[in-house]
Amino acid sequence: MVLKYNLAGEKRKQLVGAISKELGGMGAIDEVFDSLAIEMPLDGFTDEKLGNLKKMVASKSSLIKKALGVDELPIIVTDDKVSFPWFGFDSDSTEVAAYTHFISALCDMAKTQKRVNGKETATDNEKFAFRTFLLRLGFIGPEFKEHRKVLLKNLSGSSAFRNGGSDNV
Repeated sequence: MVLKYNLAGEKRKQLVGAISKELGGMGAIDEVFDSLAIEMPLDGFTDEKLGNLKKMVASKSSLIKKALGVDELPIIVTDDKVSFPWFGFDSDSTEVAAYTHFISALCDMAKTQKRVNGKETATDNEKFAFRTFLLRLGFIGPEFKEHRKVLLKNLSGSSAFRNGGSDNV
């Protein structure tokens, strides 16, 4: 049986609480997810390509951390997958799609690059620097406009002009 409710605010909280309490009485475990980990298959990753991935993340770590609002960027490698537990859980499908595409593009680029510089470079315009990185990853065109917007929203500066636009000419 599937029940669909379109409730907001206090009524939604009351209903969710009542359902949760009833399910708990029946032995169900109430899990609250507050984070999102994106996992990619290990297929196509050699030790060299995993090194490329780690160097790419290290070279943009301060920008990625600020863009995602996190303090660290662990990359967890298991026997069959690479996991990126970087994201706060959000039910917004646009944000989840942007995060998923970002991780997928990072992995694809790491697999295709011959050499990667792991040194981070300082920037005075975070938005411009990260936007150009996103473009290198393939976030080009109007179909990725919302993804770029999601990933750039926490950064400062101008995404269009390296030196801040016409005010700084």
